[in-house]
Amino acid sequence: MKIKNPPDKKGKGGHTNCEVKYVIRQFMNQSIIAEPHVDIYKDLGLENQNTDIISDNFLKKMQKMPEKNVAIQILEQLLQGKIKAFQRKNLVKGKKFNEMLQDAINKYNTRGITSELVIRKLIEMAKELNKEQEKGKDLGLSDEEIAFYDALANHEKAIQVLGEEKLHLIAAELVKIIKEEAGVDWEHRKNIQAKMRLAVKHLLRKYGYPPDIAPAAVTTVVEQAEKLATVQNELP
Repeated sequence: MKIKNPPDKKGKGGHTNCEVKYVIRQFMNQSIIAEPHVDIYKDLGLENQNTDIISDNFLKKMQKMPEKNVAIQILEQLLQGKIKAFQRKNLVKGKKFNEMLQDAINKYNTRGITSELVIRKLIEMAKELNKEQEKGKDLGLSDEEIAFYDALANHEKAIQVLGEEKLHLIAAELVKIIKEEAGVDWEHRKNIQAKMRLAVKHLLRKYGYPPDIAPAAVTTVVEQAEKLATVQNELP
């Protein structure tokens, strides 16, 4: 896609934020934007929030766009919003995607990689993020169960010792515990956090989670529990 000339486009020195917004608007009816409540919509002044994933069709257009710096800005802002929303539901994988994005952009800004390479990296990241959103459906698990599974499987040893199936069972039990505490204001109820920590420790011992990595897993799981509890409490 060739960019049309928006009203306040800069000269050879670069592109304005308005131009980036303008280009995104051109794509708005082509199923490209992620997540109904991603901050990018507010940041870019966009109103159309009707798709779930960043489509392959859009990513192909970004890769072919001749204005590479504009493509990078668009992909970066879309991924920032998508990852921010994803991290509210899945702490571990959201953090990893955020680190990947920052690493790619930092390398590009310091001329460590070319514009073509950073675009390729951002496109691969978008595809991987789309796959993560579909992973629960493939495994027959809810988003909440996947989030706890990722928290438990954050250490390779856990997968080696317990296997994926047993980790799925632990994740399902953790979701039940969280739902029992729905409506609780975790931020002001430290006793709830302590109660959750004890419940997680008991559950991990029950299933034989490796004791040498259990303390780190408990901390991660409790943080994930707070994330999910916060999201649930925000639902109408």
